[in-house]
Amino acid sequence: RMEGEFPLSSDTSGFKDSSDAFVDANIQLAILAAKLLCEEDPSRTVKVVLPDDVEFERASKKFKTSVEMAGPNVSLGCISVKRGLMWALGAGAKAEDATPADIHIAVNASTIELPNVRKYCENVVKDNTFILWCLELDTLRADLGLPMFPNKALHYDFLSGFKPVFYLRQRGYSKSVPVAPFVVNYDGALFRTYPAGWQVMLKQDNGELACIAERPKRYNLGELKEELLEIMGLNTEEKGSNLENLRKGYKRATWWEENEDEEKNKDWRY
Repeated sequence: RMEGEFPLSSDTSGFKDSSDAFVDANIQLAILAAKLLCEEDPSRTVKVVLPDDVEFERASKKFKTSVEMAGPNVSLGCISVKRGLMWALGAGAKAEDATPADIHIAVNASTIELPNVRKYCENVVKDNTFILWCLELDTLRADLGLPMFPNKALHYDFLSGFKPVFYLRQRGYSKSVPVAPFVVNYDGALFRTYPAGWQVMLKQDNGELACIAERPKRYNLGELKEELLEIMGLNTEEKGSNLENLRKGYKRATWWEENEDEEKNKDWRY
């Protein structure tokens, strides 16, 4: 079980085009990845799976030529067929596309659809390779446990078992300083290519990313920011002082970054 995550835009605040443009770009890239995987091993079969039959029908029409050009071993599928008025709450969905494939690539699933992704993984994919493709899992995890959303156990029991094999998350920060220019903006990223460790990257003036810190275990976003502040020389508060505590805040990590003991698997961290 693997995760691939990279930005579809150079904007550190995220993709700002229409949702349809994001969905289509994701599908196109997944089809291309499937094609490359089949070229690497012609005996492989790869299926790009959409969240439901509605998305599948749309993609089948729009990307028919792309799938045909990718070769006979690349196909599209869907995770669930949604029926009834309760489908929006994750109910009334049944995994039906059980066509076998060596590699399954899941794209464009929302938080509500993650339980169906889990069912598909357990009932259809089983021991074959399953890739979560640019789902922005950190954004989806933030909704877990909220009213009308799946509970947090979905991360502890399922999402924690996906190893990030390629991960790039951009972040933009700013800090006030007492001298001109008074506000310093700086950008960075959390980067990982398996089997290498996790790297904190600083965006330089020429737009390139330079590694400033590395370790085997994933950095949480608070640790990422501290590494960037340190290398920029902006970590000016006295260690342990009230000013430092005020800057860092009370919560320095998200619930899924903190509650390590509840996870059934540590793959997402290493």
